[in-house]
Amino acid sequence: MLSKINYTTLVKFSVPSVLAALVEPLASVVDTSLVGRFSTDMLAAMAICTVIFNSLSWMFNFLIHTSTQKVADFNAQSNEKLLAQRISISFLLALLVSIFAVLIMLIFKDQLYFIAGAKESQVGLADDYYLTRIYGHIFSILFMTMLAIIRGLGFVKEAFFVTIIGTIINITLSALLLYEYKLGLKGIAFGTVFSHFISTLICILILKFKKKGLLGKIFSAKPDRGEWVHFGKNSLNVFGRSLTLTSCFFIATRYSSLLGKNTLAAHQILLQLWLFCSFFIDGLASSANILLSYYYSKKDFGTSRAIVSMFVKMTASLGVFFTLTYLIFAREIISLFTYDEDVIYLCLMVMPIIYSSQIISCLAFIFDGIMFGLEKFNYLRKHMIFAGLFVFLPVSSISLYRESFVYIWIALVVLNIYRVLTNFYLTRSELAIEK
Repeated sequence: MLSKINYTTLVKFSVPSVLAALVEPLASVVDTSLVGRFSTDMLAAMAICTVIFNSLSWMFNFLIHTSTQKVADFNAQSNEKLLAQRISISFLLALLVSIFAVLIMLIFKDQLYFIAGAKESQVGLADDYYLTRIYGHIFSILFMTMLAIIRGLGFVKEAFFVTIIGTIINITLSALLLYEYKLGLKGIAFGTVFSHFISTLICILILKFKKKGLLGKIFSAKPDRGEWVHFGKNSLNVFGRSLTLTSCFFIATRYSSLLGKNTLAAHQILLQLWLFCSFFIDGLASSANILLSYYYSKKDFGTSRAIVSMFVKMTASLGVFFTLTYLIFAREIISLFTYDEDVIYLCLMVMPIIYSSQIISCLAFIFDGIMFGLEKFNYLRKHMIFAGLFVFLPVSSISLYRESFVYIWIALVVLNIYRVLTNFYLTRSELAIEK
């Protein structure tokens, strides 16, 4: 896949994925900033809806990781029939999962509101966002799947430009509908839906023109039982891992909501800062997944070890950068999201936890990409479930007894420490055995 394995080639290969991953959460960050400056009540209501949509998206992100791994593995095997089968499976699963997710969110809307901690006074505002966005959620899931397929094929530059176009549409339309047409959260939601629809169409066109004849093969492909079973096992393992991680975020939002409107608004802002870093690293993790899927499947273990070592060092350096940025500009960054001094105070109270944990957080996400590339989905699932039940849940529950959401963020940091230690152990053992 690469003629040389060194920092220069890895950076060149990863830059489009990093920029694409960086742009993806930018729309959410801008939405939070737009709404937070407009109304704290609207921001709290949007936080309820955001955690529901993000939770269901993250639960089904096996479509991203397994699709990327399987398509990248095809590049090592050079089997176009197999490629068409794997993309066909990914696309069909994405369609079925998206329909299922929409039905679940429609039927159990009130229950999801309750679990997320919505107050009765927030339901009206939340409905404006929720009911507008839900009908376009199919395109959200299809888009993230198609983007994973394009990345798995090595079209990382094209994936970056798709993300850029979608994000510009999202931000521009959301701002216009919120401030000019006074549509409130309905306008914010419609901007997201429309951008995902356009982005999905662009992804299909990229497949059509970059891989001529492939679309026809995909729709006529008849995947054999073995491919379905293998894809299904990996998907279930990633689903279990993602379900647990998503539940941790959901519980964190629930506990924040129980502590009050201002706490919930502060939690939404801090979550954007925390996830901004993780999405940034997700670009490197995507590259690690693609490259390790290729070289590890070819049993080139020396190159695989070199890739792991360089990605870990690059990621740790980025963690230092985020630590310094959040440490020096904490108040200025938070002020971008809200003018409410009470919310700013709550954010600043937790910021030391945020910036002191950036290196650990970065390493947690890069090791996920490494584990995906090594196809250790079962290991990820088992340890994530253990960490969620016996690490995150006990620590985060202290927040209710102490009436402080500081413990929610301590719990998230401890969870990441566990992820880094367990994934580092297996990665080291796996590649050492294969010398």
